[in-house]
Amino acid sequence: MKAAPNHARPPRHRFRRAVTVAALLGAALGLAAPAYSYWSATSTGSAARSDAATLPAPTLTATTVTATSTTLAWTQPFQPTSYDLAQSPATLTGCPAHPGTSTTVCTASGLTPNTAYTFSLSAAMYNWRSPATLTTTTPKQATTTTITGTTPQSGPAGTNFTATANVSGNSGYGSPAGTLTFSLYTTTNCSGQPALTTPPQPVSNKTATGSLQPPIGTYYWQTTYTPTDTYNTPSTSACSTAITVAPPGTPPAVAVGTSPVGVVVSPDGTRAYVANFSLGTVSVIATASNTVSAIAVGGNPYEVALSPDGKYLYVTRPYVNTVVVVDTATNLIVKNITTGAYPWGLAVTPDGAHVYVANYRSNSVSVIATATNTVSATIPVGVYPDAVVVTPDGAYVYVTNAGDDTVSVIATATNTVSAIIPFVRGAAPSSAAVSPDGAHVYVATTSPNAVNVIETATNAISATIAVGTAPSSVAVSPDGEHLYVANSVSNTVSVVDVATKKVSATIPVGLRPMGVAVSPNGAHVYVTNENSYTVSVITVPALPAGTITAA
Repeated sequence: MKAAPNHARPPRHRFRRAVTVAALLGAALGLAAPAYSYWSATSTGSAARSDAATLPAPTLTATTVTATSTTLAWTQPFQPTSYDLAQSPATLTGCPAHPGTSTTVCTASGLTPNTAYTFSLSAAMYNWRSPATLTTTTPKQATTTTITGTTPQSGPAGTNFTATANVSGNSGYGSPAGTLTFSLYTTTNCSGQPALTTPPQPVSNKTATGSLQPPIGTYYWQTTYTPTDTYNTPSTSACSTAITVAPPGTPPAVAVGTSPVGVVVSPDGTRAYVANFSLGTVSVIATASNTVSAIAVGGNPYEVALSPDGKYLYVTRPYVNTVVVVDTATNLIVKNITTGAYPWGLAVTPDGAHVYVANYRSNSVSVIATATNTVSATIPVGVYPDAVVVTPDGAYVYVTNAGDDTVSVIATATNTVSAIIPFVRGAAPSSAAVSPDGAHVYVATTSPNAVNVIETATNAISATIAVGTAPSSVAVSPDGEHLYVANSVSNTVSVVDVATKKVSATIPVGLRPMGVAVSPNGAHVYVTNENSYTVSVITVPALPAGTITAA
């Protein structure tokens, strides 16, 4: 009689089969016997054993963590048949939920800054699982604050000066919430304590604007972002370019290039041309709107002059001994003309046939024939010739010689010096202008700080008119009734009544005014402010005590 089967344990041959499978798996995993001990305790199937050990788990790490992404990497202690990857909180983005069996790296994206995330990776061997978890926290989003505009660049005390700034997140996570605080500093690098600060201005669409009314001086804008959310870091902008606050009554100014010096107004009054010495350009101001464009002429342009018809602009470039000829219809360079050493001041004859150029370091004047744009003559003059003016009839050219305190008078018919006018020792005559009737030449000197009146009939000095400190340029109104004198140290323009030979008004302008020109109708005076990078626009008439009509 056969014994009854024992159902409490599997048949011996089934056990042998299980051991054989376990051994094969162990061999595949490179594990030591007994193979069955490496089956997961949570595995399913009739071959599961309660005392089985867990499969070796991957080592899960975060190799790169940003505000909005995390790069995950893991080891592969055995060859899995599949992976399961999950992220909490939020939906897994960037990494697949089921990475390939040979994959060991992926980047989870679309995360929220300053948030803790848990990543769960399960490596599978058929029905057995080997889990790994990792919790990491994303940092806050870094932000960048930038000043996008400041207006105006200069103005009198009491003016509202305004700055606009933008704040953005470097990780692209939304629009940073918070406030922008605007400050004005007196230091070029915005160090130390600010002179003035706005209340915090709320950021809307990444932008905010602040306004302040600083006292007289030079200031630099800086703005600071303060977040009100938990996702962003604070940030501070770089220092802005300088703004200049002038005394009350200062005329409005137009921002041009760096270190503006020479200036000339077109015969029709529609444009003013300004040489930007440190920028290598000539700014073109459309006088109707005071908008600015630029002509590239090369490094260190100093003085400018126009042909009588306004078709050609002549620009001196002292460092390369050149006069640049520009076609004003196209704003393109026509010719570069080599002159003497260090060409400085220049003037065009009334018929437009010649340009006379003072060569500061050659002690000479070059005569350019405009028909060919070549130098047709070179005339020796005094030491350090500076400014040049031509009488309205074209018969004479007056050249100031700063080095030997004289003015040379050139007869254009022969291109020879017909007279030398001496000044007091140390006068250093610089700028000059001629009256519309040709009867007088006005010469600015720094010792004394004055404008000297030369009678062209006798070439004698008939009067000396005291003006501001270090007069650098002088211009005459079209009716001949007023002189406008730029005083480079006083930062003013002296308005001289020619009839009385006295200063009738003193107008504050920008820093270091160097050039001055009057519009053909006499309605506006343009003054270059070398250290403010602006051109002051004075509306005539200029009234006493610095009161002027706004342009």
